[in-house]
Amino acid sequence: MEKVCNVAGRLSPVPRSSQPFGSAASSTRDAWVEVNLAAIVDNARLLAGLVPAATRLAPVVKAEAYGHGAAATALALEEAGYDLFCVATLDEGLALRQAGLRAGILVLYEPPFGAWSIATTARLEIALTSREGLEHAIRPAGRGELPRLHLKVDTGMTRQGLLPEDVTRAARHASNLAPTVATVWTHLRDGADASSTAPQLARFDAAVEELASAGISVPRHAAASAAMLTGQGTGYEMARPGLALYGMNPDEAAAIGVQLPPGVRPALSIHARPVRLARLPAGTSVGYGGTFVTERRTLLATLPLGYADGIFRSLGNGRWSVLVHGRRAPVVGRVSMDGITVDVTDVEGVTRDDVFTILGRQDGDELTGNAMATAAGTIPQEVLVRFPARMPYRHPRADGIPRRAAEG
Repeated sequence: MEKVCNVAGRLSPVPRSSQPFGSAASSTRDAWVEVNLAAIVDNARLLAGLVPAATRLAPVVKAEAYGHGAAATALALEEAGYDLFCVATLDEGLALRQAGLRAGILVLYEPPFGAWSIATTARLEIALTSREGLEHAIRPAGRGELPRLHLKVDTGMTRQGLLPEDVTRAARHASNLAPTVATVWTHLRDGADASSTAPQLARFDAAVEELASAGISVPRHAAASAAMLTGQGTGYEMARPGLALYGMNPDEAAAIGVQLPPGVRPALSIHARPVRLARLPAGTSVGYGGTFVTERRTLLATLPLGYADGIFRSLGNGRWSVLVHGRRAPVVGRVSMDGITVDVTDVEGVTRDDVFTILGRQDGDELTGNAMATAAGTIPQEVLVRFPARMPYRHPRADGIPRRAAEG
């Protein structure tokens, strides 16, 4: 049986949106992103096998589901039974409500106090992460109805969360808070590092015990992707898969040789057709600054996507290759704002109708987000979240995904 998150319970139906993320027709442009929703649902099921049977998953769909399209992703996972989703901002939660998501939505960053009533009206749940937020929650005068609250404890990430004295104050006001508190949680600074995680979890357990003794006894969660892969903090009632849900391995897990479970696969791929093929003589400079000069008669393909679409500028001049006819062809010259140039001299029979794969699998070869991150000197999360800025998206219908979740 699939593990789902039902901390919030089922919510009343709202109309579904007919305009999912990335609904712009890709026929207007010869570059696009494809997202395999079935792969995301399968990945969630496989990741659930890493945690105890009683642990429920709350998928993280912030930043457009790590660049995969938050609405389409969340709707597909909701149809699969998941009913609490994590976003970073109130606006992200409101967009999911507008798209028709019925499930619970947890906003991981505490919004301004003036927006708490908006959260309540939209049935969004919010993380309470600051001393000021705690004071606002425990003062009834002028506060209005509270949304459901998830108390975050700062155990060593030192970014947001309640400090020990704040936890003690929350415990003293447990009678006011308990009816609205849904969970208690924390964030691990390196979920793959047992030496740093152990003291964080000890601090978390102490805070949980203090709150429970005062009457706030609710589900707990600490593990995100890296911790789930390494078994750190997975003994609580919930876990929050993020990057691994989309088939990418967090760097901290990969660094110690921990791999994704068998069957977990990337869900996102990027494709383009050339807008120009040109055979040029030796000695021709290519792109801004002329940083690449052909050494032979060369066939160049120009693809209509660049750093404005999420392709790192640093990936030019051979630092990245694309796939065409199942063969790798290097990016030459600098990546520009709207285009990249590829040397296809050694690939036979390339035409304007051919589909090039910039990220993803083609004919047995694969270009991964992890590899692109390494080539660009960054992390896979940053690779993925750059693409929604301007790229048209396709969420094609796939077996096992309800049509309503996959339209567009």
